[in-house]
Amino acid sequence: MTGPAIRLTALGLEVLRLGLERLAGLRLAALGLAALGLTACTGGSVVQPAEWTEGPGYRSRELSVRGHEAGFRSVAESGLDFVNVLSDEGIVQNRHRMNGSGVAVGDVDGDGRPDVFFAAMESQPSLYRNLGNWQFENATVAAGLTGAPNYSTGAVFADVDGDADLDLFVTAMTAPNQLWLNDGAGTFSLADAGVGSNRGSMSAAFADTDGDGDLDLYVTNYKRIAARDSLSPDRLLFDALVGPGGMVIPEMKDHYRIEERDGRPLRLELGEEDQYYLNRGDGTFESAPIPGVGRDWGLGVRMQDLSGDGVPDLYVANDFESPDYFLLGDGQGGWMHAAPMVGHSPNSSMSVAVADVDHNGILDLFVPDMRSPDPMRSRFQAGTAAPPDPAGVPQYMQNALYLGGDAWAGGSLRER
Repeated sequence: MTGPAIRLTALGLEVLRLGLERLAGLRLAALGLAALGLTACTGGSVVQPAEWTEGPGYRSRELSVRGHEAGFRSVAESGLDFVNVLSDEGIVQNRHRMNGSGVAVGDVDGDGRPDVFFAAMESQPSLYRNLGNWQFENATVAAGLTGAPNYSTGAVFADVDGDADLDLFVTAMTAPNQLWLNDGAGTFSLADAGVGSNRGSMSAAFADTDGDGDLDLYVTNYKRIAARDSLSPDRLLFDALVGPGGMVIPEMKDHYRIEERDGRPLRLELGEEDQYYLNRGDGTFESAPIPGVGRDWGLGVRMQDLSGDGVPDLYVANDFESPDYFLLGDGQGGWMHAAPMVGHSPNSSMSVAVADVDHNGILDLFVPDMRSPDPMRSRFQAGTAAPPDPAGVPQYMQNALYLGGDAWAGGSLRER
């Protein structure tokens, strides 16, 4: 339920320049909805195994997929005609817009069929109602969602006010985040819920973290606009940032910090601090900052019970040199930063997925980096230039799969 799940943009010559400057700019491609017009090819003559394999506290069974491909086929003329537009001019103004936009799926009108909401850059964020038989119609106007923000990055459906229907939370890069309350029939109204942050938000997750029966909120933040897009080149020179004693001058402390690694000073740009909110029980929220969560570069977040104690835990995928966060919940709204993960973490974590991949009844984590699977492309990709932090977990430009086990309760992971 967390975004961003899909990232879309238009690429021009200026994007190519930015992409060569840092290949993170190639995270996106100009796409229509062909990527979303997919259906699993597991029906028809394919017979699914009926036998479950029982384990301690869980069960599993194999999934049969027709053929030897990915198991999906394109659905023609589904009505999902959404296209996320981002102009070259928009990219040049703010390269962070290339991070793209997410999608949320859920039954908003109670008819038993999952509907689709698309966050968007310069396009209109749009809700598509599921008509059945793989047909959809644009219901943005009828649903009252024409006021959803442009440059929106993530979307989550969740029952925020406890009335048994799915509300909509939308994160945005250069506009306040928004909470839209559902009337149960798929019509939404904008709520003044205390979550309208003006930081450069990317994604969000809901869970009952304090055990009071309502859903609390964690929002990952990136940065509204890169320093290279908001400051003149002469102000970005190292000598212009650093004053006597090797400290960042006061007027630049909002953008940079200086760290010493491998015996030399290193300039690191600051992101924006994530936000954690507790639900008051009436659909409004109060901020509850988490100690140790700093000005990093949040992209993806997952709140789920990873340790098996019935309490949601938290994993945040951070971009660049920022270390990922792995926190264990105490069930009362408090968090413990878990022991460092063995092995490594990705250099630029893009998102996080949770599943029991080894069928032992314990959830595992997959955290992708942005490295291309194509050997030729990967030769021209490089991680961020920062030397590793000797006090932290080594970061490498590759994906990471972490297998949970008995050590989960201690807050550690086994790398695979």
